Amino acid sequence: MNRQDFLRATALTSLTAISFYYNSWPAAAGVPSPAEFVEKAGIAGNFEILSSELMLGSTNPEIKPFAQKMISDHKAAAEELKAAAGGKYPVPDNLDKKHRELIHKLKAADNREETYVKMQVKAHQEAVELFGKYIKEGSDAELQAFAAKTLPTLQMHLDMIEKISSQSS
Repeated sequence: MNRQDFLRATALTSLTAISFYYNSWPAAAGVPSPAEFVEKAGIAGNFEILSSELMLGSTNPEIKPFAQKMISDHKAAAEELKAAAGGKYPVPDNLDKKHRELIHKLKAADNREETYVKMQVKAHQEAVELFGKYIKEGSDAELQAFAAKTLPTLQMHLDMIEKISSQSS
């Protein structure tokens, strides 16, 4: 192989690697499709419910009421998501691998309340970002309306859990 062929092969390999890298980015880097939004929103809600159910035995006077509110609000949001999806997009009734691992980590945690609070802060930050992005740039009007209706509740949850987090630090 001469120098020119080597340079062409190197350039082609580099372009292929760059293309693969950019195409492998998660949808969260851009605007999710309606089906991706429903999947992510559904999984996030399921995680909120399941992780909060684990905290119902907490004796912490802030954690237990917060967990109860998460269960109630996210069950209501799940029903609204199903209605907004209108049978066009499947709504998950379980967790993905990432969220199953988080539930396992929460169950195994020595300081379950602290772990729960950290998980809730991160989960609600991600949800607020997802819903905000979908409101602005999503392509399904019914799902945008659902996101717009739900976002203030998610923001309220985030504010609540950040307050709990700052008080326990």
